[in-house]
Amino acid sequence: MSEKKPYFIHHRAKKQSGEPTAVFWESAMTDTRALRDAENALEDAGKDAGNYFRPVVTNFPVVDELPEEGEIDFDWCNFFQLGDDGMTWAVIPGAVREEKVVAGIDTTIVDGVDTNTGEIIDVDKAGTVDTTATVTVENGLVVDESDDKNTRYAVVTLPFRKRLIAQLTADQNATEQRHHVTRAEHAAITAIEMDTDNSYVQNLLLAGEQFDELKNCDTKDLRRYTDAVQRAFLREKRHELGTLLKFTKIWLATDYLDRGILVHEWEAGNRISEVPHTSTDGGNSTTPPLQDAAPYKRAVSQSMANLQIEVAVALLYPEAEPGKVSRPQLAGAKALVERNEDVFDIALKVLGKTTDILDFNADTIFLVTRAIEWNSGKTYFELRALTRDWFTENGVYENGERCKGYPEWNEDPRSARNSADSNTTQQPQIENLGAGVFSVENLMGEQSLNESEKQQDVNKQLAAGRGEFVEGISDPEASNWVHEDLAKTASNEGEKSEVETTSDVQIQEAVIDEEQAGDALQAGKSRGEAGEETTAVEPTASEILAANAPHLASQDQEEIEAEVKQWPTHFEPGRYENLPNDVYHAANGVSSTMLKDVRISPMFYCGRHVTKAIPRTQNDAMKRGTVVHGYVLEPEKFHEEFAVPAEMPDGVVSTTGDLQAIIKEYNASLPALMTPDELKGWIEAYNNDLTPPLSLSGSAEETGLLYMSLPEDFQRLPADTKQTATQQKGCIKEYNASLPALLKTSGTRDQLLDQIATVAPDMAAAERAKFVPYNFSGTKEQLTEIVRTLRPDVMTADDWHKQQEIAAAGKIMISLDMYEQAKNISAALQAHPSASRLLNHPARQSEISYFGFDEETGLEVRVRPDLEIQLPHSRIGGDLKTISLGYVKQENLRARLHREIIDRDYHLSAAMYCDVANLDQFSWIFVCRDEGYHWIAVVEASVDELELGRLEYRRALQTINDCTMSGSWPAPITDDYTDELNDYDLRRYEALSAM
Repeated sequence: MSEKKPYFIHHRAKKQSGEPTAVFWESAMTDTRALRDAENALEDAGKDAGNYFRPVVTNFPVVDELPEEGEIDFDWCNFFQLGDDGMTWAVIPGAVREEKVVAGIDTTIVDGVDTNTGEIIDVDKAGTVDTTATVTVENGLVVDESDDKNTRYAVVTLPFRKRLIAQLTADQNATEQRHHVTRAEHAAITAIEMDTDNSYVQNLLLAGEQFDELKNCDTKDLRRYTDAVQRAFLREKRHELGTLLKFTKIWLATDYLDRGILVHEWEAGNRISEVPHTSTDGGNSTTPPLQDAAPYKRAVSQSMANLQIEVAVALLYPEAEPGKVSRPQLAGAKALVERNEDVFDIALKVLGKTTDILDFNADTIFLVTRAIEWNSGKTYFELRALTRDWFTENGVYENGERCKGYPEWNEDPRSARNSADSNTTQQPQIENLGAGVFSVENLMGEQSLNESEKQQDVNKQLAAGRGEFVEGISDPEASNWVHEDLAKTASNEGEKSEVETTSDVQIQEAVIDEEQAGDALQAGKSRGEAGEETTAVEPTASEILAANAPHLASQDQEEIEAEVKQWPTHFEPGRYENLPNDVYHAANGVSSTMLKDVRISPMFYCGRHVTKAIPRTQNDAMKRGTVVHGYVLEPEKFHEEFAVPAEMPDGVVSTTGDLQAIIKEYNASLPALMTPDELKGWIEAYNNDLTPPLSLSGSAEETGLLYMSLPEDFQRLPADTKQTATQQKGCIKEYNASLPALLKTSGTRDQLLDQIATVAPDMAAAERAKFVPYNFSGTKEQLTEIVRTLRPDVMTADDWHKQQEIAAAGKIMISLDMYEQAKNISAALQAHPSASRLLNHPARQSEISYFGFDEETGLEVRVRPDLEIQLPHSRIGGDLKTISLGYVKQENLRARLHREIIDRDYHLSAAMYCDVANLDQFSWIFVCRDEGYHWIAVVEASVDELELGRLEYRRALQTINDCTMSGSWPAPITDDYTDELNDYDLRRYEALSAM
């Protein structure tokens, strides 16, 4: 039969009941018996079981203040709390469990202090103990025993750190500062102070302690300071301590009247070092603001709404100056904004899409608005180029720095193709493939083109985009062309067949790649693998470099790779190959995923992409989809991006049981400790050998007899005088005081050893020298720390995984089952006739990035289809989608796939891909990711489906543009409404009413 073991049970009260939470423990044969006894104890205490959740067994706490066994305790949870694992108990920070002082029982008072408990005790003249005067110190707060939970304590008496936190945690909606705190509030403040993981509070405390002026501030100013910090530094974001120190120094040095402006500017992101003041000399200087005069500083932070007004004022009133706009001028500007006339609309679309437009000061905005001819008939591209050139030469930021210019435009090798100064015969590739909804007719001029001519032009543009020389598009005088027929240097075995060659090859310094130098190798073909019509072997990139650009070929390979990895900070419209995922997702432009977010609601879009308050999380299904995409579409890059963990070696400690076994093995090797019962037995045996003291509570006759039994040395009362009982008790007390003191038999193990040490110090010292066995009932983290102490060389599963992460060197770590799933899905796709034709097509390219503009709103857009195939007369795009539809009936599957397309806005993305990437048709490759059931469906988007997606994505773009201009991002539901019955509900209503 099994032995009894202790069970510690948590009986949590429901919040609305108002009842206290209880704990109960006892030794029982099973946990079922202990839980049943706990419920009985709750009932015996007069509590309603309906006010409590079902009791649960927790880890047994190893503390001295355990409740009595078998008795339910409603006070325990005021001082102890469960950790995040819901099993381990820990002391509540700041909570003090007071000992009760009972007069006349084991209490030794020295100078008004109980030497057993450390409490301050008042002793009256009669020598009795006053138990009502107990005082306790809780983390610096002096608490009288008579205080209750509603007692309030002055904040001004607290240390500086607690005073600062008291104002930081005060009600932000209240106008008054916090002057008092309760015991519970003080305990909460102490917990916040000790929370080292709270970097926001710890930085505030560190910053505050650096300034004596702040320490000397009164409560009112401390509240103002904490309010200012919370406005300038949002809790949701991580802030550097140095920035907070800078702000604190500036705030203290700023005049009281100007602190509101200072905080407002920092809140808007304008981290000024002082509050500017407008000149009061009454002058009316007309000095150009970008020369010698100090530029006007905005009183509020710049926004798109303010930009509209500034542009409108500059267009309407040539004499208006920043900071001196009259009320009638302001009214006229607002009216122009509402009318949205053509010139104003063009100016705002161009200026509003400039990368750093909100950083420029007001004087610059006024001058650039008047410097450009917005109605000159130039294209948006030309106006953008003029605007950027003007900013580069004349622009001044709000902080006083000169414009940094736009170096990525000039340094990027594509600038030769993107330049606005190119001759009219050199049409830039970006306007064909990146212009979004711009038509081919607009890009190629007003002449009419038939379908064949259009396709030929597109092919030329694609060739130019790959770096090939195309007559009529590329500049023949450019120095970076190598004028040599490289096909002559390529040899092949056997008879040569007729091949299509390119006579001029552009050496692109930013992209050195086999598939981009010279004629690109066909996707899916290895070197030396000829197509069906040729056996020619094309020269590699290194061969071309060695023959025609030796200065590049001699470069260190690491330098070349570093060049390849350099990407512009802002992408102009165009087609970009080999763009890394992280670079694309961080680039400028609205993607189709962002459009799906604004269709949820403008408020959601704002939270995710503007204020960044809504994080983007990746669930397991999304991660598995990413893994499958990488393995199927770009297998050659898979192991560069993903890391597959190795099998865990033997000897790694991976489970809680393994940790406990190590601790138990160590504990078994330690010498046994005397138990508290054994220590008590020793003390009791010692006390039995001592002479007991005589009683002082007997009658006068009994006292006289006891006096006569005293040794002669203590019978000091004269025999010839009358002896009173009081005098005799004095002699008896003196006798009792001469006897050896009895040792106490109550208390903790250490307290019992202290008693023994007074009479047998060697024994107590030997017992203390023994090692105390480690506890093996904690959390896995606690057990791991103990095992590391016992065996520093131990390797845990967490250590193994960390080593794997370090070995991955920045790669995405995936599980073995994810890797196996990706391989199985890839095999299924290769076995499917239609899917394999798309994936293995020699012209297939994957993850090509396109950037462009939306003509209606002027917004920058970007797309990245999973795959694209260039055929002689059409361009095909596609997306690979992993789904879980394992339990859908066969006859319902097509309907479910259609619902997936519509509900997840796949058709919206497809239409956007077709417009921006100039695709003619689009298909989805659906593959079921359920284990062992990898069926595949290739679904082409119909013309009507693409047109629906086109209307929806353009409406979403218009929503983003309108919200950006107005600065308002409405919630999904803005009006109150009455809920009505639908058709199904109405039929139910009618049927029930007729009964």
